Amino acid sequence: KQKLFSMKKIQFSALLLITTLVLSSCWRIDNDPDTDTSERASTAEAVFDDLESLTEDASKENATQAQMKIIYGDSVQFTVEPAWPDMTFPKTITIVFGDGVIGLDGKTRSGVITVVATGPYAEAGSTFTTTLDGYHVDDYHVQGTKIVTNNGHNDSGNLNYDIVVTDGSITNSDGYTTTWISERNRE
Repeated sequence: KQKLFSMKKIQFSALLLITTLVLSSCWRIDNDPDTDTSERASTAEAVFDDLESLTEDASKENATQAQMKIIYGDSVQFTVEPAWPDMTFPKTITIVFGDGVIGLDGKTRSGVITVVATGPYAEAGSTFTTTLDGYHVDDYHVQGTKIVTNNGHNDSGNLNYDIVVTDGSITNSDGYTTTWISERNRE
């Protein structure tokens, strides 16, 4: 009986030790800002995808101040130099959100986005280099350079784009920064 009691005591002690280690590890993980890496990566990807959509909207030949105000908020300032319908390139497209503008999507944007376009968005070989100055989306400070290159039509007959983000970072309101560097191809 005493041997059986000692064996159960050892098993209970081992189980208690393992449970303590597991619980203390979970506690450390839950309080470690790096544990939500997939969530932060998802946020970074969404923010830079949103930036790409905004760039695409602004780069279209028929984009106007009125259209940009409808989509991105009444206070947004949008300029294209040389102005449309002039088809001279490169063009510098500037979108100024100021201290904060709420768009149709409910997002609050502030700061300045500058896009230099070497040709029309749908023209093979055109590149669109986007830089940011004090740009924020909701509670995120976004930095970096995004370059979209039109590769023309692929073998399936669809337009194909290379999308590269360099020196990308997103800092949330708690001060945590996610570095974002990306190379993708979009059809």
